[in-house]
Amino acid sequence: MISKQVNSGIPIKYIISLLMLFISFFYSAMSGLFWIALFFAIVSGYYISTLKIRRELILYSIILILVFQNFIIGVGAHLASNTTGLSYLTQVPLFFVVGIFLGSGLKNIEYERSMLYFIFLLVFIAVSLLIGRGTFNAIFANLRNLVFFYIVYYISKKVMKKNFSMQYLVSRIVALGIFVILIGIPLWLGGFDLYKVIGINEVYSAKGATSDALFATSLDGRFYSDIFGYSVSRMGSLYYEPVSLGYLLVGIYLFASLFEWTNDLIIRNTAKIILLFGILLSFGKGSFLILFLTILAPLLHSVVKKIFSIHNDNVVFNISIILIFAFVYFFSNYYYVVFGGAVGNHFTAISQTWSNIISAPLGHGLGTGGNASRTFSNNQVTNNEWLSTGGETALLSFGYQIGLMGMLALILIFMSISKKMLRNMGNYINIKQKSILSLIYLPVILIVVSIFQDNTFSPQCISIYMTLLASSQIYLKKNI
Repeated sequence: MISKQVNSGIPIKYIISLLMLFISFFYSAMSGLFWIALFFAIVSGYYISTLKIRRELILYSIILILVFQNFIIGVGAHLASNTTGLSYLTQVPLFFVVGIFLGSGLKNIEYERSMLYFIFLLVFIAVSLLIGRGTFNAIFANLRNLVFFYIVYYISKKVMKKNFSMQYLVSRIVALGIFVILIGIPLWLGGFDLYKVIGINEVYSAKGATSDALFATSLDGRFYSDIFGYSVSRMGSLYYEPVSLGYLLVGIYLFASLFEWTNDLIIRNTAKIILLFGILLSFGKGSFLILFLTILAPLLHSVVKKIFSIHNDNVVFNISIILIFAFVYFFSNYYYVVFGGAVGNHFTAISQTWSNIISAPLGHGLGTGGNASRTFSNNQVTNNEWLSTGGETALLSFGYQIGLMGMLALILIFMSISKKMLRNMGNYINIKQKSILSLIYLPVILIVVSIFQDNTFSPQCISIYMTLLASSQIYLKKNI
């Protein structure tokens, strides 16, 4: 039978799905026939969604294609000197996830409050298209970021219902994270010369950079950053993008820290040390903030509960998130004043964009703001115009495009996920309370970080966190 497991314990159906996905993807990168990769991405996603055993591999495959997306585009296009259809190939993970959704997500749809807010979000997106719109590529990039995260969350919840092993998933993801770091270190040391061999110029082109991207002679600014006044070189690994790599590795580190996936303490601690080392080399301030706040949240919750003698966890949660926002606000302002650097653009964008959001509550139209609008604009956009539409800030760029109510719907999606876990806090078993508390605060933390960084909602950054948020249901008592 096609779903029979081979000796390695890997279902044949899974192997066939990945072969279809990666071979068609690589061929399209070489040939420029992007539609082949998009078609087989949907087919592969649909096929893998029908797995009856080792269903955790469905979720693992989503992370896998996101990790190797740019590598396949870069190497394939570079080897064949192809420059056609590369930007369309960046959508392969989206089509793959849509295939999985069509195969499993539409069966026995389970409604919850977060889904209601997601429907509201879709309505405001549609309204924004009636008000105005940017270029097709800018619209598509923002639409992808506004829907991809919830589709992954919904798929993850569906997949985790039965025949699912969290231990197996975490061990796979941790191994993948270590592999990415081991590959990333030689690339970090080799610099542009080594990256060029694996097609970094072609990846720049695929992401919508200027026509000069194919003739670049050095790594661009995303591979360098200022940390507390010091200039550092950053590791991008197979992501070709240090900021996004930081998000991935922090997500993997949280999986390794929050769940019991091995009884061997040496393996567990060694893996966490390697992951922390990789996170450090990425030098992503946004991912640093996620990691710090996720570790801080359980401690803050306990301290607030003890100091104010409050027994209602919902009240403690509300107080704690106010404190988190206050901490991030004052620390970020301190950092900006004392160290400055590239972080200045983020503050300029926040102050300039907010007034534009208030002046147009229904938005200015999908694709008209943020980094995607500038990247895919046919006209030259000045720094002032770019920042005043939400450049470098995901949440406010969405507010600029789909309006204040649309931005509120997006925030409520994440808040409702937090609140649902909070209501069930006493019903989780076989998991530490501090792990549940970290998961409860994680949606709020992602929203906070998205104010300061544009990448937060990109598929390569957000997907692993949405899977992480869905995982809490595995530990709920079965009788509730």
